[in-house]
Amino acid sequence: MKIKWSPLALSQLDKITKYYTKRNQSHVYSKKLRRNVHETIGMIRRNPFFGESIPNNRRQLTISNFVLIYQI
Repeated sequence: MKIKWSPLALSQLDKITKYYTKRNQSHVYSKKLRRNVHETIGMIRRNPFFGESIPNNRRQLTISNFVLIYQI
């Protein structure tokens, strides 16, 4: 399964990681968060129905304090 990021999703991930890098004055948490997002996407790639079903034919998974919303 091919994963296609929306421009909004990429922008939000970038803003979130920049925020935590600035707030923590370190890249450690931001790198960990990005790694968790990419690991979760790997799980979705292997099993697209892994996440909880939500309205509008979408699914969601929680990663730390964030929700990853995707559509198959």
